[in-house]
Amino acid sequence: MLSVAIHENPVGPCKIRTLNLSKNNIGGEGSKLLANALEHNTSIKTLDISSCKIGVSGILALKKALAHNKGIEELNMYRNIIDVDGARCMKYILENNSTLKFLDLGHNRLRKTGVKELVSGITANKDSKLSTLGLRSNFINDDGIAHLFENLVYKKSNISKLYLQKNFLSEHYKISLAADIEAKNNPIFVDEFVFVSHLSKQALETSIWVSPMAPHLYQTP
Repeated sequence: MLSVAIHENPVGPCKIRTLNLSKNNIGGEGSKLLANALEHNTSIKTLDISSCKIGVSGILALKKALAHNKGIEELNMYRNIIDVDGARCMKYILENNSTLKFLDLGHNRLRKTGVKELVSGITANKDSKLSTLGLRSNFINDDGIAHLFENLVYKKSNISKLYLQKNFLSEHYKISLAADIEAKNNPIFVDEFVFVSHLSKQALETSIWVSPMAPHLYQTP
């Protein structure tokens, strides 16, 4: 019924501007129905399909619709088990979509390989409007973050906000990267850099990091 309402509504043209389907078990099959409705819809500007268990099959089903949709400006796909294979579908979407301004792909296990796919898609699209990108909790290491900055942020792009917390970014690299951004006078906002001024590189170099002991090592018999 929802797919009919936002696509071929017999009552009249769809006027929905915000569609929040968060935490619904849409999955791969539901994504197929949603894709059919979204491909030609132009009224929806904000789509939240976070935590919907879409998976790789779901993003594959949505691939064409999201690539060619002419209305959606904000897309939330947080926590959807997309993984690296799903990132390859996102590459196609980002290569072709010219309306997206906000995209949240947090908590999707994208890793360094997935980041490369996203960067490739964004940079290949001369009409990309994407300015805010969420990549929190994606197992991205220093090398993946470096690729993101060197091939997207430092290049000519519209990206002005990046959300990178809870990845595998080392403190040393975080400090170095924040300093580099400042030296380049790049106005980009990065959530990981909010508290970086409280970190002293000298203090980090002279600190000894001790992991907590396993509980069974200090429990009394």
